[in-house]
Amino acid sequence: RAPGVNPRVEAGYEAYLAGDLQASRTAYQQALSEDPGNRDAALQRDATRQALARRLQLHGPAHALTRWRSSWACGTQVA
Repeated sequence: RAPGVNPRVEAGYEAYLAGDLQASRTAYQQALSEDPGNRDAALQRDATRQALARRLQLHGPAHALTRWRSSWACGTQVA
């Protein structure tokens, strides 16, 4: 773990790199709820939102809904 980095921000970044954008967004939101002034979390959350929007444009809402349903089935609730 990088010194001085919020563990939720680090988890969000790892999820982002793995392509799990919903988990990434959730981690950044949690970091921001704990520390609303966390600039890293805010910037990365915005980057994740943009990536989610691109995914929605490329694959359509049906794909997004399928990801949401499957995340609930697996117990990883999507925010």
